[in-house]
Amino acid sequence: MASERPIFQLRKEISENISNETSLQNNNTTVQEQSIAKYNNKILTENEVYSVTRMSTTLPSNQLSLSKYNGFIETTLQKALLCDKDNIFIWNYDSEQRSSPSIRIPLHDESEASLNQPPICLLTNPLAVSESTESSETDSVTNVNENCGVCIIEKDTGRITYYEDVESINNLYPQLSKAMSHTLDLNLSKNEYITKVLNLEPAGIIVATSLGAVHFITIRDNIGKPKISLKQTLIKAHKGLLSQFFTSSQQTTNDTENSHSIVSLKKGPLMGKGERLLYITTKCGDFQVWQLGVSSKTFKRINVNVFNKILESLQDLYPFAYGSLKLIDSHPLLSDTMNVQLFLSTISDNSNTFYIISTIIFDEQFNNFTIFSTYRLNTINSSLHNDQSIPRLLIPSSLEKTDRSIASVFVLFDNCLVITQISSKLDSSFTLKKKWEDIISFNDEIDIIGFGFNVNSLYLISKEVGGIMKITLKNSEGSIIGSQDLEETRFVKSHVEQATYFSNTSLGNPVEFNLPSGISLDREVIEHDLMLCNNEIFDSTSQFIPKVSSNLEQHLNSRINYYKNFLRYIELNFNNNISPNCKLQLVENFETVNCALKFLHKLDKKDTVNDKLNNIWLSVLSKHNIKLEDLIINQLKRFPSLFIEFLKAVDFRTESNEYKSRLINLLISCFYEAILEDGERTVRYDMFNLDPLEVNDDKLPWYINFEVLSFLNTLFFNYKFSIKPEHPTSTEKKEQFLTLLKILYYFFNQIKLWRMQHPDKFVEEQILSQISKLYTDSHAAWNDVLCELNYKEQSIRITDFYQDFESLVQTLETLEGQEQLYAQFFEKYDYEFASNLFRYYIANNKLSKLFYQFPEQHHQLVRFFQENIDEYREISWIQDILDTNYSKASDDLLKLNLLGKPIAKNQIYLNIAKLSGLVDESNINVESLDEIQSRLDLLDGEVYLKDQIKINGKKLNPRYESTFFKTIFDEINKSLEKNLTLPFNQIIDQYTLVNDPDFFFSAVKLTAFNSKSLEYEVKKFLIATLWRRAILSDAYIMNHTDTSNITESVLYRVLTEFFNQDLFLSDLPLPSMRLVTNAFIITDEYLEHTYGDFALTDDTAISKIKESIQKDIDDVNSINELETLLHTIINEANVNSGNRCVVNYETNTIEHP
Repeated sequence: MASERPIFQLRKEISENISNETSLQNNNTTVQEQSIAKYNNKILTENEVYSVTRMSTTLPSNQLSLSKYNGFIETTLQKALLCDKDNIFIWNYDSEQRSSPSIRIPLHDESEASLNQPPICLLTNPLAVSESTESSETDSVTNVNENCGVCIIEKDTGRITYYEDVESINNLYPQLSKAMSHTLDLNLSKNEYITKVLNLEPAGIIVATSLGAVHFITIRDNIGKPKISLKQTLIKAHKGLLSQFFTSSQQTTNDTENSHSIVSLKKGPLMGKGERLLYITTKCGDFQVWQLGVSSKTFKRINVNVFNKILESLQDLYPFAYGSLKLIDSHPLLSDTMNVQLFLSTISDNSNTFYIISTIIFDEQFNNFTIFSTYRLNTINSSLHNDQSIPRLLIPSSLEKTDRSIASVFVLFDNCLVITQISSKLDSSFTLKKKWEDIISFNDEIDIIGFGFNVNSLYLISKEVGGIMKITLKNSEGSIIGSQDLEETRFVKSHVEQATYFSNTSLGNPVEFNLPSGISLDREVIEHDLMLCNNEIFDSTSQFIPKVSSNLEQHLNSRINYYKNFLRYIELNFNNNISPNCKLQLVENFETVNCALKFLHKLDKKDTVNDKLNNIWLSVLSKHNIKLEDLIINQLKRFPSLFIEFLKAVDFRTESNEYKSRLINLLISCFYEAILEDGERTVRYDMFNLDPLEVNDDKLPWYINFEVLSFLNTLFFNYKFSIKPEHPTSTEKKEQFLTLLKILYYFFNQIKLWRMQHPDKFVEEQILSQISKLYTDSHAAWNDVLCELNYKEQSIRITDFYQDFESLVQTLETLEGQEQLYAQFFEKYDYEFASNLFRYYIANNKLSKLFYQFPEQHHQLVRFFQENIDEYREISWIQDILDTNYSKASDDLLKLNLLGKPIAKNQIYLNIAKLSGLVDESNINVESLDEIQSRLDLLDGEVYLKDQIKINGKKLNPRYESTFFKTIFDEINKSLEKNLTLPFNQIIDQYTLVNDPDFFFSAVKLTAFNSKSLEYEVKKFLIATLWRRAILSDAYIMNHTDTSNITESVLYRVLTEFFNQDLFLSDLPLPSMRLVTNAFIITDEYLEHTYGDFALTDDTAISKIKESIQKDIDDVNSINELETLLHTIINEANVNSGNRCVVNYETNTIEHP
């Protein structure tokens, strides 16, 4: 079936439509032809260094059998040859026609059976070309219309058949073409077979056998007429004893085991008329240079063994080379000299095979050599198997004389091609540089059945591709291969780009873009190159992305497809080699492009709602002076901020429900589909396998901020409240709420995780506080909405997933008979779930459930109260009593903060504490009971005070009517009317402010009872205030005369009771001038701490209070002979009470015995 045309024609060649090609085929297309058609896309991959293309012509596939093939490319003739067990096909591979005419040479008569295996073939030059090359330094290229000859060599028999003119035998069976053939039988030994052949024209051809024999065969006589004959056996067969034990079925093994087998036959330069050099390399390291000619004498020019020297050059770095070194190929570096040769060898340890290129300089005069350089291939280390072809060295510079300083080197493997460089000028500094190296891999299904190369390109024949692939190295100067040093070319970036822009699975590209295993790459290099590629997609700066587009949606869609290829490639090749930070940055960029795509797609539909939203969007763009096309193609990094500004500009509060529904769908598409589904779930977690706890070290993603969260949250509730309760909510609307809730939970959770992982990172506390408050205020209400929509199961799943136990408990409590669910969550989350359930019961006053619903969780409830005792002390004592831990119950109740709570409730708490403390008679804590009683007395005093003011109409002392204490008096009265427990200092203040002298003793008594629990500074201030106000309220003191009656003194009555009730034992100081006139204890800090709550609405309150107190002190200081009066009053009171204590009248203090 034809695939869809690509959105953009990145290059003219890529835009070829498969459907146009396949439509040319008839309806009886074979499976093989379909396989060929899927690769019919001209440019397969390219980068700044090379391109891989599929050439136009196809193989003669309709006539090929399914058996094994042999093939090669003869670039000097511009011909390709392919043969199986039945036929030989020859065609012009460089034709622009898709189906180039081919010559077919049958290998047997129609009635005969197929050959045992395909023969080895050579194409030979026409006579005119052979003669012209004799005077040329290099091989010339034959005109494509020139005819050629062919040598057919049967591997197992050694029979060679030569046809001078292939056109004359086109489609002729051997019986008919026999008269035009020239044959030679090499008379091979038993179990000997042909392994290699080489066209050495004009000298002749070379044939090597499995026993290491090398034969020089001429195909023309001295005057150029066709005549095939064995001129000389250059190397005789090595018929060792072991070779007799191998059968024909073991030929491959025999070849590999024979140390004298020929691993390389390469031709050298022309040396004269009819003469050319031949390079021979054996497996054991013998290297020979022969000069061969049709009529001249054959002689050997170099004969050395390089094996041991190569081994020595490797052993320091690779000790395992000894015993594993194998020579597998050699190749001349230059076209005009035999002195420089490259040798390809392998060494192996237990797990890897390394491929070594050794550059050797030979000295013909002394029949010696030196190793110039040794280089290990870095991009491949896979071992060779018996069913694989031996890798081949291919060096284009050996085909043509050149002045270039750098030569390119190909190493062709079964499933890949490695490319590197070498100094053709033998520059010693070049060996010290980091070598450029690259690899082009092919899919496993691709079988390379033939190759050839010229100075420009390498050609590979593949049946699966259905034709010929061409690999061409580029140059920035536009010249041919090898004129620049590619050291700085970025390997990772190159391969990532190829996978991103050329790996289209629908086209079935034969290039395998994934890197081979075992390549060692630095993490920093990988991440740097990945970010370069990422930026080129994100910013549309790649050469493969159009700079203009008439359809922005298509443009974004194209970039999304590139991103998908890009991210998939990272998953398969670098998932364990890059940091979470790098992955998260890539994910966020992908999400941004995807969000922009979804956003434009949603706004593309023309209707009233979209028109409004489009106008808002365009106004945002206009405000920032940017055009939509410029934003999408060149400035996409600005999209997040503009999108957030768009959200802030959308006022949905007064819009219709349809508007809100469409807006929600837009947000679901942008945030849920584009970001959460395509980005977070698919890429972040499924592809990149990131742990949810792994977050970006530097920042949160752009879409997680207060503006977005606030907008989503407000829209959620506004939409819910705008739906009339009497109308049933549709499933579509329910799903909208559910999806919005998923977005909100995920975004808030990312903030939580980021803060948890980076508590020390600077973030504006105000923003964090806003976000935290938004979540705290809203998350339970979200689930209320789901419960109302009867989406309780979904609510439980979400709150369970995000471990929002507060909301989970809230939803569970709406269900009946779900004890099993509770049991599951107790088991799954243990104390975390239990503690939230306990909080819920307490907050909702479900104390019966708290203490009796889940008895098996008793230990967790005990732990809960222990860990939260200050928060839940007024509840925890119940559990203590249930556990018969009465003393703990008493202690907890005693430690309750009673302030601001109802007096009656506090009296109950204290009485229970008192009773609990008396249960265990053997362990009664007297001090605790005394403190409990003091607090009860204080509460009683507060009740009495309230009753006196409310019932008996007690008023403020007129002295303070015009002071700030009038405000304080009124505010305390309000609290008294509410029956709330007041701080101790406020009660004493109120007692001493009431216009009733009898209240002073109550104040003294309460102070004495609570003396031990008062801080020193507080007690000192309160007692000074008490005595001072008592003095100022005492008419006996203020209006003293000699006839005044001391029993009418307020202070006398107070002190008499003070002594009678032994209150002096509480260590309260007696009134003295020094005490009541001490202004140093009246500090701003103390007044702020004591009266701060009353000063909230008046900035001058503290100064007014200070002035009022100072006025009291001044008035006291103005009383004549006050110190003498105080001594008299104290003495009379003490005497009248029976001298219950000793008073030091110099200091007005009580001296204890």
